[in-house]
Amino acid sequence: MAGYLRMSLLATVVVVVVLAVLCAAAPNDEDAAAVADWTLSTPSAEELRARTSWRHAPSSLHPAELRPRAVGAADKPAPAASSPYQARFVDFAQYLDDLQPSEAHMAARRAAEGSVVPDAWWCGWYGGCDPLDSLKVELTTDRQTCESSFDDLAGTGYSCGAAKVVTCLTDVFDSTEGISSRGAPRSCEALDEDGNRPSTSSPARYIEVTAAVNGYAYATTCSPHTTFDTKVTVYEGSCSSMECVADEEGLAMYTADDDESCFHGTTRSSIKWPAKRGRSYWVRVWGYGGESGKYHLRLGGSLRRGEHAPVLVQQASQVGLRFHVGGLGLGAEVEPVRLTMSSPSLGGERLLAERTPASLPGEWWYEGAFVPQVSRAELSINVPPDAAVERGTFHVRWGSKVASVEVDVLRNIELDVDMRLAENAAKHKTEKFRSHDYPCPTPPATPNDRCETAHPVSCYLTMGDFSTSAPRAWPFADMNSDSSRCGTSTDSGKKWSQMWYKVRGTGGQAEASLCEASAYTYPRPKVAVFKGSCGGGLECVGYSYTRENCGGSRYKSWFAEEGVDYYIMLNGQSYTTPEEVFRNEFGLRLRGAVEGEGGLRPWNELVVRRGDSFDVQATFSAQLTSEEQQARNFEHLTVALQFVDLPDEPVPVSSSAASDGSWSYTASVMGEGASVNLRLHPPVNAMVGKYVLKLSLPTGEEAAPLFYVIFNPYHADDQVYMADEVKRGEYVESEVGMVWTGSSDDNGPQHWANDQYNYLSLTVALDGLVGLSAAQRRDAIHVTRQMSLYFGNTILHGRWKDTFPDGIEPWKWTGTYQLLHNWHTTRPSGGVRYAQCWVFAGVMTTIHRALGVPVRTVTNFESAHESPKCEPGAWCPNGRYHQVVEEYQYPKDGYLYRIPDNTADSIWNFHVWNDVWIKRPDLEGTSAAQWNAVDATPQESSTQSNLSQMGPASHEYLMARKYTGNYDVDFCGSEVDADRQIYDCPREGASRSQCSKGTTQTRSVGVQISTKAVGAWELDDVTLQYKPSQRRDRRRVHTGTALAFDFRVEKAGAGDAMVAVVEVYGQPSRELLLDARVRVDATTYTGEVLHEDVHKSRRTLPLLADDGEFGADSLAHIRVPIDDAHLRHVALGNHFRLSVAVYDALRAGDAAGEHGELLFATFGKVHARTELAMVVNEGAPVERASFANVRFSFRNFLPTRLENLTITLHGNHYMNPRNNQLLAHHPMEVLVDSLEAGDTLDIDGVMVTPLSVGETLLSAVLHSGCGSLRDVQGAVIVHVVEPPPLQASVDAGAEDV
Repeated sequence: MAGYLRMSLLATVVVVVVLAVLCAAAPNDEDAAAVADWTLSTPSAEELRARTSWRHAPSSLHPAELRPRAVGAADKPAPAASSPYQARFVDFAQYLDDLQPSEAHMAARRAAEGSVVPDAWWCGWYGGCDPLDSLKVELTTDRQTCESSFDDLAGTGYSCGAAKVVTCLTDVFDSTEGISSRGAPRSCEALDEDGNRPSTSSPARYIEVTAAVNGYAYATTCSPHTTFDTKVTVYEGSCSSMECVADEEGLAMYTADDDESCFHGTTRSSIKWPAKRGRSYWVRVWGYGGESGKYHLRLGGSLRRGEHAPVLVQQASQVGLRFHVGGLGLGAEVEPVRLTMSSPSLGGERLLAERTPASLPGEWWYEGAFVPQVSRAELSINVPPDAAVERGTFHVRWGSKVASVEVDVLRNIELDVDMRLAENAAKHKTEKFRSHDYPCPTPPATPNDRCETAHPVSCYLTMGDFSTSAPRAWPFADMNSDSSRCGTSTDSGKKWSQMWYKVRGTGGQAEASLCEASAYTYPRPKVAVFKGSCGGGLECVGYSYTRENCGGSRYKSWFAEEGVDYYIMLNGQSYTTPEEVFRNEFGLRLRGAVEGEGGLRPWNELVVRRGDSFDVQATFSAQLTSEEQQARNFEHLTVALQFVDLPDEPVPVSSSAASDGSWSYTASVMGEGASVNLRLHPPVNAMVGKYVLKLSLPTGEEAAPLFYVIFNPYHADDQVYMADEVKRGEYVESEVGMVWTGSSDDNGPQHWANDQYNYLSLTVALDGLVGLSAAQRRDAIHVTRQMSLYFGNTILHGRWKDTFPDGIEPWKWTGTYQLLHNWHTTRPSGGVRYAQCWVFAGVMTTIHRALGVPVRTVTNFESAHESPKCEPGAWCPNGRYHQVVEEYQYPKDGYLYRIPDNTADSIWNFHVWNDVWIKRPDLEGTSAAQWNAVDATPQESSTQSNLSQMGPASHEYLMARKYTGNYDVDFCGSEVDADRQIYDCPREGASRSQCSKGTTQTRSVGVQISTKAVGAWELDDVTLQYKPSQRRDRRRVHTGTALAFDFRVEKAGAGDAMVAVVEVYGQPSRELLLDARVRVDATTYTGEVLHEDVHKSRRTLPLLADDGEFGADSLAHIRVPIDDAHLRHVALGNHFRLSVAVYDALRAGDAAGEHGELLFATFGKVHARTELAMVVNEGAPVERASFANVRFSFRNFLPTRLENLTITLHGNHYMNPRNNQLLAHHPMEVLVDSLEAGDTLDIDGVMVTPLSVGETLLSAVLHSGCGSLRDVQGAVIVHVVEPPPLQASVDAGAEDV
């Protein structure tokens, strides 16, 4: 029967058995058949006064004298755990063995202490200590009800900052074993006989508690389960400024020690202190003389709400009620238990119903279960959203017994929190993270009037109109059954219209608001939020209310769990005829910790640089009455911080300036407690990552806004501080960059959209820090090193072949956002396919700037890749890297070929990595900030970790060629400054032992190390920041002829013939016939041969001895044209490797070889770059939100016709005005049927809309459908400005007044 909880006779028997066991002790030697139970005798008031010196002496909390009596052991069998409830509670029940003191005892105690003592505050809820036929009831709100045991609470308890926070538990079972001894933060010890203070060094635990009401609080270790000589100290204040708790007169109280009244041993300790509502206290449990062991700490008094104080509950909340029936005997008749409520609005006492599937949120009901083994029930009572704001009483009736508790029902008023940077920090640019607020694409045409057809939200502001988007109006009976249980009316005579949207939580506070861009007809729509599954599996999260500071519009805030899908329903109704449909236009804005389809999320969380203050304003969502203000006074606001990725890591925060580098805040309460302004001060060495600011009031209102902390290159005390403002603008703030690619003789830039202020850049970067310790998260050295590992091995997937199956070719990426969007939406195993070195480096530039670390992209031409000479950790007498790369070559028909299988070494045409600006206190002799090389491209395993990561490698160490320091300086030094050792082999396939050591080139590696110039779109050569000399001497002297040779390739544009030029210097000592032979291979940029012998040709040049035309500085050229056969490889984007050999043909013979004496041999590299030209608005600035004209041009340099050409246009801050879609998500395509050989493509009139001001990047890729032209890139930097303000118009004929 609803409303009744019945206990069977069997349950009664089990209850008696359990209670008997809980009150039992071990049998004595004299009577093995008996166990100890206890009777109660009460000491006199004088004895109580002698034992109760609360101020400056150890305190007593157990004045009762307990004496054993014998009962039959057979009456007390141990209970068997048979239900989840029993398993949860019996573990605690065996520890709780106190008895209910008599009324005479309590009267004596009141007389001794002169104050009101809560009856039996130490009496447990789980044992049989209650008198016969007693009934107890307790009511708790969500904030006071624990859902986990003490062991589940965050924090280790080793220190104040790591204290375990207890909000509702009254018993703590823990241990100080295994904890290192350390002193107390402040001594509260009384002087000993010699006038000295005893040592406070001991293993200890700290427990943080908060007073629920004003009154005395209690803490005691008096229990048989405390195994060592304990001491208890109570502190107040803050972790950075702890004080011994004060007594009634404001005098500091001493540590509690040796409670002589404790029957379980006088080495236990107890303390009582006057506590103030809402104030936090820290209880330190430690050992006398440094002892350690297990302890049972009991907490009570004002730490739990007083028995006679009304419990504050809110509308639309859940209230926990638990009751206990005590002292039942065998064979006792069990009466049913009824739960009722009385209040003025109910007109008397009403029986509450048990919840059924038909129960609605608008009704009072309860759900729960009775636990017969411990004679108790735990219930959850639903407070309706429209419950009357008044005082009421819950009654638990059992037979003629009744236990009651009063409640004050409060309005459901939420805490609104606004976070913003302080003025001094606003110039540090992090507000840009909030600025990506673009219009939405056109919503789908399909109706979204059912949960099953909910539209996925894809942007911040979703526009809609009930008259067009919800064409059907559904009677109440036809609505989703779940929707009717989330604050909607139950009037079946009205028709309804619904619109459904779907978002996903990311872990934090979220809100759905109709406060903006909405035009309503009355009545306004409601906003309901659900989770679960459509078709009957939805669970109401909450629904909106009218928000006064939002023009009366609807608004809902909730905590969005990470990874959980939420359904948002907008609900309107018809008030007149059945045919009328509720209609209005609206703008649904989502904020906070939710994201939509494609990963685009409404970002409004604050990003703050460490060391920069920020402001928090907490207000209520509605005007408070004077009574509500008194109940919700912000002076009782609790401020706490939690680091999301390390929830057990303490983040101490104090209300005064911290001297130890911890967090602090200042607060000012405004408007008689109706709002509070906080200014938080992060330390300059704060952990980098995501935080939750937890604000809570004793009345239950809570807010938990997320915010992010990053490095601060603007702060002189930060590890990444960069003093030069112009350089900060380039290396921290610039959102567009350039990467140089090609070869040392033929290179150029390609643009890269960094877009570091997009939320994905920061959140994905922080995902990569998971696993780092707190100390590592404070240190930019470890953070940048971790980024190298994470992005090189998890986010991006590298491939250096000619084909790219199941992925995107690396050269198609033009910015970081495209890659991170791909990762965020698909999470491909092994990373986003595919990347090569400039892609890794481009993404790393974005990530570090998002984290606040100054960074630049660096290209090293002729970059050596030396294979390690031994594995990490092995003994390497000469180091893992010797700064030498080996190449093996052999002649064939007079042309030179390589033997790649003879070595794992290689020299890349170019390699791209990053430099980060960090102080290096970990290295000798380096204190100031400097550039450090980091590389995410997977190559060799790190010397220090044996993982695929590199850096940060100090530039100072590289310049000094000091290859023994952290991190990976040896490998990086080889990349920029290795020697190239040539080995001459007799034939193809010759082994290493058959080859002889040839020439050693000491200046051919690490050429023109390049980065973007500060404040200019041009190259900056930074070679001298990596090594002492950048001189590249490629001349080779042949001593037998007194000649010197050099080689170059005349610059070759797309469609132009290449010419190899051998330069000859000096005056020949004999007559020669120079025979120059050039061979061309098509290769990747890493040197892997794709197509061998793309071209072969030779030229000869006779020289006479002592030719008068030649002097010491004379120069002759041997020009070797390369035919058009290479052009098809140019169209495919390949690189070219030219092998050059020059012989003296007059010396042909056995000794010199069939082709003559080899005078000169070398290799050259060329990358014939092609480009798609782009111009926007003829180069003039473009106004934001206007139409910008893009013009393309391209000449077909191939001798064949190109067909089915496609230009794909990207832009992170641009929209396609034809469909309102963002180019970052939906690139625009321009199609061209064909382009004849030699003709020029010229396309004008392609329109785009820029959405943000500043220097922005538009990029495009051109390719042909037949594959003969592969991905020709184009890019243009567009300067976008704000449009001028509108001017009021004046009629031409108007007269001046």
